Amino acid sequence: MNQVNCVALVFPRSSFRYRTYAMQYAKALLEMNKTVFIFSPDWLIVNEYLLKILPFKARDFRCFPLDETAISFENMGLTTATFSWIKLNRRLKQTEKTMQTQIDFVFFCPVDEWIAAANGKSIMDASFKYPWSGLFIHTAHLYKKNLKTGVDPSIKDPDYLFLANNCVGAAILDRFKSQELKSRIYKKVVVMPDVTDWSLHKKPNNLSNTIRKMAGNRMVVGTVLLENEEASGFLEMVSQAPETDYFFVCTGNLTATAKNKNSRQVLEQLLNKNKSNHYIAPMRVESSEEVNNIIQSFDVCYLNEEKESVPSFLLSKAAFFHKPVIGQSNQFQGRLVETFHTGIAVESSIDDQLKALEILNKPSSLDLPYSISNMDNYARLQDVEALKDALNDLLWF
Repeated sequence: MNQVNCVALVFPRSSFRYRTYAMQYAKALLEMNKTVFIFSPDWLIVNEYLLKILPFKARDFRCFPLDETAISFENMGLTTATFSWIKLNRRLKQTEKTMQTQIDFVFFCPVDEWIAAANGKSIMDASFKYPWSGLFIHTAHLYKKNLKTGVDPSIKDPDYLFLANNCVGAAILDRFKSQELKSRIYKKVVVMPDVTDWSLHKKPNNLSNTIRKMAGNRMVVGTVLLENEEASGFLEMVSQAPETDYFFVCTGNLTATAKNKNSRQVLEQLLNKNKSNHYIAPMRVESSEEVNNIIQSFDVCYLNEEKESVPSFLLSKAAFFHKPVIGQSNQFQGRLVETFHTGIAVESSIDDQLKALEILNKPSSLDLPYSISNMDNYARLQDVEALKDALNDLLWF
């Protein structure tokens, strides 16, 4: 077993999800008494957060800028990929020299950009000398009926480079496909929590108070767009739901909704109806505290469709704050909802969504598809302590 004292965390994307992961992964490792170097496009925000919550650990971490435009998931060819590995290897060597500390392990979050190209294992090992692992997001191929297990991935498969000698294993959010991946790469596969921050603003939140006043006695069904989700399903439900029973909230980053033709049409039709059952407004959400305070005003959380095999970032927050959810049954997050009984997973039809609302609007029912204990169980699997356990598994090699 290798003794891991210093970990480099590489976050190639700037987004709410990966900014939050950077903060929580670094926090967990620092509390595990590791030295941590964080490379991220959001390095200044991460640095400010860590100095605020762990000021006594300031000597044990450093944050460095990383240009996300330098890594293109869409267009990374063999030559570009090899150069990126060599360039990062050199940068880590320079960091070791500057900080006078040896990096023992590198974790990519996510790793998909780095292993996307059909790069040979020998080239990979020669280009990047550090023991490494990473969070593997694009797991759609693991759901194919003709998936080959018990054999090595081919060079064209997205999980092929996990076979590299310097790779110590894989991390994955999709707990339903960890065994399939393990049977292909013959290395440890660690299920990572969808970790987030559950803290609240100490001062009362004006938006939350406004929402509750506007809703009156109606059930508040809300969503917060954080990752450019497309919200046409939610907006259609708002358009057809009874005004007297429900009040709907949609806020956050509405850019994707405005750009999507279908969503834009649904939104325009909804606004033209002049209904008084909704609060829809774009809002720049920069912290988990803001999201948490908004969720506090909801009775039910709506999970929008995700483009990748990741759970909605609202799912663990909703569980922690005891808010039942409505999710899409044809998605990974819908399977989580059904497995952990934290709400209702429905088909994409509006009729099914309206039926879900009716069920959740009957709190006296004995057969509700959720319970507080189920929510607590799911939230516990996503907390920082669960993250520490997962990281300990990864660092045991």
